[in-house]
Amino acid sequence: MVVNVACALQLGPTPETALLAIASWVGFYAGTLEEFYTGELYLGYINMPNEGLLLSSLIHLSGALFPPAFWTAPVAALGGLRRNQCMVVLTCVASLITAICNGVKIFWAVAAKRRLEREAARSRSQKLTVKQLQESSHWVAATRSVPTVLIFGAFGVWLLVSPSDILGRRPRLVLWAMGITNSKLATGIMLSHICDQEYHPWCRTIACLCTLLVHLFTQIWRHRYGTQPLDQPSEDLLLYEAFWIVFLSYGHMVYAMVYEVSRALGIYAFTITRKRPDRRLGAPSPPLSPTPPPSGRAGSSPGKRRKGA
Repeated sequence: MVVNVACALQLGPTPETALLAIASWVGFYAGTLEEFYTGELYLGYINMPNEGLLLSSLIHLSGALFPPAFWTAPVAALGGLRRNQCMVVLTCVASLITAICNGVKIFWAVAAKRRLEREAARSRSQKLTVKQLQESSHWVAATRSVPTVLIFGAFGVWLLVSPSDILGRRPRLVLWAMGITNSKLATGIMLSHICDQEYHPWCRTIACLCTLLVHLFTQIWRHRYGTQPLDQPSEDLLLYEAFWIVFLSYGHMVYAMVYEVSRALGIYAFTITRKRPDRRLGAPSPPLSPTPPPSGRAGSSPGKRRKGA
């Protein structure tokens, strides 16, 4: 969806496209984290998902009403910014406001949960468990967004200081790597919410990706201020490594999740089996298995066994 909007806005493989994608993903992650703490998905009269879909529909509709040069024309009243750049700024501002509202709701939800758990622990004369303390801690709630900020911030800096213009040469691979990383983080929140488990954003995938990004920035630093240049094949290799790390990890998580749910429900998700007859519709019942022969000598009747005994 982000790529389609960027194409309709005539942004091309530029930092504005990456900024548009990051703004959309940050809003989605903040909304998912709010649902994890509040236990419900509440959309107000003005919200990012509905207005974002409406805005993207209008942008696509503009492609049929105006020529492509419409979005690349400068706006004199805004300091010479192009129209597509103005739309990117508007999206970023709306995403930031939405994320702030999500953060405020998370703050009050954590405060209310902490008050209720303290009252319950005081009435039972028991101490709060570690899980209850983490769910009712503002500090823990704030650290839940640290991996997302670090990953998207590191990708944004990389795209700006890339020696070989990695976004201009491989824009789809960059957006795929960033998008799958966001899906990995958001899906972890959803699973923790559904299973009523503690959410740990610092998983092995994020740790490996952070290690790879640290290595990347070390190479860029040595390229700019040292004597070891970072050539184009080396930077492409680092991008492919980041993509395959998040792709394989997310694929493994989805497979394991579907497998466990299918086993819990007693259904087949990855196996094609013969259709079972439905007895509610009057289908004939399956034949009964033959009764095993009685214990003892073969061919002997119960009467003979009693007489021999």
